[in-house]
Amino acid sequence: MDLDSSYLISPHTARDHAKSIIVPAGLEPIFFEPKEFTASSLPDIPTYLDYMCCPRTIADLSSKIGLGYIGSPVRRIVKNARFPVYIPNPVFKEWKNLAVFFGGSENALKALRLGIKLSRLSDFPLLTFTRLEGETREKYEEIIRKNRLEEGINNWTVFDGGEFNENLHEVPHDALVIVGLTVMA
Repeated sequence: MDLDSSYLISPHTARDHAKSIIVPAGLEPIFFEPKEFTASSLPDIPTYLDYMCCPRTIADLSSKIGLGYIGSPVRRIVKNARFPVYIPNPVFKEWKNLAVFFGGSENALKALRLGIKLSRLSDFPLLTFTRLEGETREKYEEIIRKNRLEEGINNWTVFDGGEFNENLHEVPHDALVIVGLTVMA
């Protein structure tokens, strides 16, 4: 997606930097350039995408880089996207883990499937995180079983209380985070 200077320090180099990462891996990048806008600064994003990568640096407090400091624009994207959203580290750090936030929704299932697939392809461990918020662990286990995903989950952390920001400390700093809408429909 073509982001402007409010999101990137050097937007004029972004395309070349993305190509320098993607092309050596044998992939051909396709850049999304929105043509329709709901508002002057809000591009309409097609819903047929498999995923989107959204830097958490689009934050309310740019001096804060922790996972709990995701800005309101990113929270809105995650809440409204009909596809999983990757949230990479705010600083360059090689990924050694994949972390999926699983909340039981259809989109969270997409994120979990994507995490399982990426884990198999990359040999990175998949860490799954769920916050109960009024449901039982058994309810989430049933959703996972019903969708035949139990074999893909090896390391599952379920939070039953505690502060959300404190729960986020369990997510390793070297993980690529994959989220879908985390609330069950």
